[in-house]
Amino acid sequence: MAIFMFMCRLHFIFFLLLSAATIAQRPYYEYFGVQQGIGQSQVPKMVQDHNGFVWMATKGGGLSRFDGKNFKSFRKSDGLQSNDISDMVIIEDQLFLATGRGIDALNLNKLSIQNVLSTEMSATKICSDQKGGFYFKQGGGKYFHFSEGQLIELPKLEGTELTFFETDENGDLYFSDMFGNLYRWTGKNYFKIAFVPKEEGFLYFIFHDGFLYAGVNGKMYRSPSNDFSTPEKLNVPFFYTFDILKNEIWISNFRNSFCFDAKTLHPKYEEWTKAIGNIILSDMLEDQEGGRWLSSDGRGVFHLPGVPVHNYNHLSDIEPVVFNIEEDREGRVWATSFHKGTYVLDNQKLVKTINPSSLTNFEGYRRVLFDDQNRPHYYFRRRGEFVLNNQSNFVLHRSPENLPSDTEVIDMVFSRNGKNQLYLALNGFHYRGEGLSKWYPTEQPATRAVQLNEPDQFAIFTGDSLLFLKDGEVYSIPEAQKLQPGYIMSADYDSLNHRLYWADLESGLFMFDFDEKKQYVFDTKQGLSSSLIYCLSLDGKQNIWIGTERGVQRVTLSSENQIIKTQDYAKEQGFFGIETNSNSLIADSHDNIWIGSVGGLFVLLDSLNEDNPHFFPPFLEAAGFLFDTTAIGPYQKTDLWDLPYQKRSLQLKFSLPAMKNPGRAKILYQWDEEGTSWEQLPESGDLLLNNIGIGNHTLRLRNALDTKEQKVLLINIRVNPPWWGSWWFIAFMTAAIILFIYQLQKYFSNKKLRKEIELRELREEAENEIRTQLGQDFHDEVGNRLASITTQTGVLSLKMKEAPSDEKAVLSQIQQNARKLYSDTKDFIWTINPESSRFSEIVIYIKDVGEKLFEYSPMNFLCESELTTEMEKTTLPSGQSMQLIMIFKEAMTNVVKHSEATKVTLSFGKVGENWNIELKDNGIGFEETGEVSGHFGLGNMKDRADKIQAKLTIASKKNKGTSIRLSNS
Repeated sequence: MAIFMFMCRLHFIFFLLLSAATIAQRPYYEYFGVQQGIGQSQVPKMVQDHNGFVWMATKGGGLSRFDGKNFKSFRKSDGLQSNDISDMVIIEDQLFLATGRGIDALNLNKLSIQNVLSTEMSATKICSDQKGGFYFKQGGGKYFHFSEGQLIELPKLEGTELTFFETDENGDLYFSDMFGNLYRWTGKNYFKIAFVPKEEGFLYFIFHDGFLYAGVNGKMYRSPSNDFSTPEKLNVPFFYTFDILKNEIWISNFRNSFCFDAKTLHPKYEEWTKAIGNIILSDMLEDQEGGRWLSSDGRGVFHLPGVPVHNYNHLSDIEPVVFNIEEDREGRVWATSFHKGTYVLDNQKLVKTINPSSLTNFEGYRRVLFDDQNRPHYYFRRRGEFVLNNQSNFVLHRSPENLPSDTEVIDMVFSRNGKNQLYLALNGFHYRGEGLSKWYPTEQPATRAVQLNEPDQFAIFTGDSLLFLKDGEVYSIPEAQKLQPGYIMSADYDSLNHRLYWADLESGLFMFDFDEKKQYVFDTKQGLSSSLIYCLSLDGKQNIWIGTERGVQRVTLSSENQIIKTQDYAKEQGFFGIETNSNSLIADSHDNIWIGSVGGLFVLLDSLNEDNPHFFPPFLEAAGFLFDTTAIGPYQKTDLWDLPYQKRSLQLKFSLPAMKNPGRAKILYQWDEEGTSWEQLPESGDLLLNNIGIGNHTLRLRNALDTKEQKVLLINIRVNPPWWGSWWFIAFMTAAIILFIYQLQKYFSNKKLRKEIELRELREEAENEIRTQLGQDFHDEVGNRLASITTQTGVLSLKMKEAPSDEKAVLSQIQQNARKLYSDTKDFIWTINPESSRFSEIVIYIKDVGEKLFEYSPMNFLCESELTTEMEKTTLPSGQSMQLIMIFKEAMTNVVKHSEATKVTLSFGKVGENWNIELKDNGIGFEETGEVSGHFGLGNMKDRADKIQAKLTIASKKNKGTSIRLSNS
């Protein structure tokens, strides 16, 4: 049942392909008339300028310019003298027009029009003299030469009337008359040339590529431009007019047009000329992208794009359905169709045709393959394998050994050396190689096979699996699997990168990388044009070519097996067959891509050169200021747009000519105010630069195809600052602002300082009052009571002379504590006195304490410093005086108790904001251990110093004395 369904599916596909062959196909061309945008359907002349635009002169519709997508018209309202234009010529960057009222010139860069000459009668033809001037013909048979602003009328030729003129490649002027005579203008007179003897009639001629082509009385002649003595008669008809495009002669009569190869005189582009039909050609043009333009006298313009894909349908009267293409070992291409057999082409030329025979009639034909002797092997289903002998007769080939009698072979595959064969059948496959002939049964039909690295190594696809054959053994690779059952339409192997490719009718493109042992799937999400793939092939650069119902696509993978680039080929590129067939897509040994389709045979010549398309840079159509009608012209210098600050918003419009692939014409721009990335302009080509910053800027534009940035349009823009933005004004304002800020800061600083001083004075005054009152109150209360205690204990001491010694000791201790408390109270009362905050008062007080303490000791106390005015003005923060006094009282007490010194000195100083007080002795000293606690009250002294954020330094050495220094720094 599965085999039956599979065969039904194959027959259905075959039916679709055969039905598609009946669909009428025509070569792709574009038609442009009034409805498409041309000013008028009578187009006597076409030219292409250096920017890439195609210009069309019309009879009554003015001048039309085409960029590949849109037309732009220039008429009397734009400055032309007349809308009736008969001829035109490009001289440098000017397009000179022969109009009904004279000669006009259009600047191709600025699109401005200048009226060069005004004439009473119309100008009908114009030619360049190759020196910056031009010749033109005016109605009434008058001829003129215009050069360097001077107009000279050429004299008439007596005895005949000159009817036509043309210049050669050097700018020399030639004329013809109605009697077949040819003349050359020497600058003074006419020199007659016997070019076509004994032929009378209107002589039409063209100079092209060093030859003169002439037509008269239905005959055409060709002669070298430097020797007119022996003209060659060409075996092509001449009817009305003709033109030469490179190596092509285009001829027109009053009904049809014809094209011939200029060298071989063989007909060309018959499919195009037949499709165009009834047309009177008035001019022909080949653009810079290889396209051909045919203009007519009343039927508009036809564009035959310079497509990379060419068709070979002229090989048969009936458009064949080509469903198999192979290359033999001599590089010849064999293309087989349903109707006309096999065409054999060598260097793109037909060298042989294999017609259907009564034996085969090509019914059930599958493919042709070539053995190691380059003999073609044809396989026909239900008929078997045939070899084509030298007499082009089919000879039945013997069937493979071990082939079951009940099987049906549906296809065959040869190894690349032609010595090994695989026969694919509905229930298995048969391999025949050197020393081996073996049958391999399968549950599903074997539908496709491809050779891998070695001649005896193949990948075989069945209806539900992927198998591998090597050395006669079949095996599978777990990582390489068919994801779903189905018919594999095509497969190929990349021997360089060890990749196997295959495709089916629904799921896209599959690839197995033998090095990575990994399988990949590619579909429309990754960039394929379609997931329905009929055929695939690899070219010399390992690009993958796939044929689908939408045309042919080239796919390029990265080293990480990701799609990085695709290129489509459909009717716009010349492949109007569109739908491809299985086994009908190959890349030959010259990297030409041959395509078989329901529309015939096609070839993409030298496919690897398709990576270098011809392109044009963007063109500036218009520029203006935003919301400002002022002309921008005065601000546009040669290499710089110099804009005032008030006009720094621009509205620009660009176009991008592209005749071959207008759909790929994209403009990218880079604006330095927005960064370095390239952004795409909208299709309208409009670009708004709003509020451009002051300074120099660069706008860069390029064609999206210009990946190497070879043709970049640069626009340099400078926005000048306003007068208030000039350097001198900025410098003046900066200095003024700095001075103002300085004065303002100074004012507020002084004001704040004055306020702080006033507050401090008020606070100090209040504190002094409080401290004074507190001292008085404390002295009156505590001092009097301590004095009373001292007096009372003295009286008690006199009365207790006979008391026990322990009682007398207690009384003595009470007296000492009272005296000590009185002394400390006196110190405290002194420190709360407002005068005690002065540095001078503090050191005097410490000096007095020392003198009293050492008065009755053997130690000599000496003060080595004197008071200064600065010391008298220095006031310490409130509360510091008490700590200073207590520190030095403790230090002096320690000296008396422990130093055994003979000399003690007190010194003090004041430098700037820094002060210090130091006490030294020459006593026994002590060893410093880094610890201050527990050594004669030194810890208390350190704590008191920390409270007032002062630095206490103690230096002592054994038997070297001790120094105690207190400072605020």
